[in-house]
Amino acid sequence: MSTWQYAIGLVIAQVALAITVATPFLLVHSRTRHDHGPTCWWCHPHLPGRRPRH
Repeated sequence: MSTWQYAIGLVIAQVALAITVATPFLLVHSRTRHDHGPTCWWCHPHLPGRRPRH
């Protein structure tokens, strides 16, 4: 196994683990009835380093 194959496999495994852990939280959050507002990261994700448009 080459270094590139190992690195790509490791990244894929980490992404799969992150998705598996985040899915229950996302489902619970999306099923709540109250309005979360524009500051809710789940509903309105903000990329780091970007300034909001005005």
